[in-house]
Amino acid sequence: MTKPAALLTLLLVVVAPMRLVAQDAETIIRNELDAIAVAWNDADIERHVAPYADSATMMGSRGLIRGRNAIRDGLARGFWKDGRPLQQLRFEEVEVRLLGRGDVAVVTGKFILTGGGRDEGSGRFSTVWERRDGRWLTVHDHSG
Repeated sequence: MTKPAALLTLLLVVVAPMRLVAQDAETIIRNELDAIAVAWNDADIERHVAPYADSATMMGSRGLIRGRNAIRDGLARGFWKDGRPLQQLRFEEVEVRLLGRGDVAVVTGKFILTGGGRDEGSGRFSTVWERRDGRWLTVHDHSG
């Protein structure tokens, strides 16, 4: 095989599939972020935290929160009243960066809370996602 043919084969067999995996992972994670914002806005906190791993952690104002259920409870205490979110949620400026072999991603962006007769609130977030058993899960969340 000639060098150009070998290089072309390498690109087609190794690099092209890696780009597809990256694009697929980014699309999946972005879709999941859209879905969790919709769940929040529809007052479905269980669906909002569904992509968090059972062992996920979140950096809160008082320190580290451990576990999906504790994260859910903290969000409900801080941002919900009478079973509904105090404000609507959306994400902007989202960037997804795959790490290592493509089974871990760092996702950064801006969250915005609006409505509910309150001033608009916003902040930056960084989350770490991990592909486990073919599913992307949030393993850490730092929002502030």
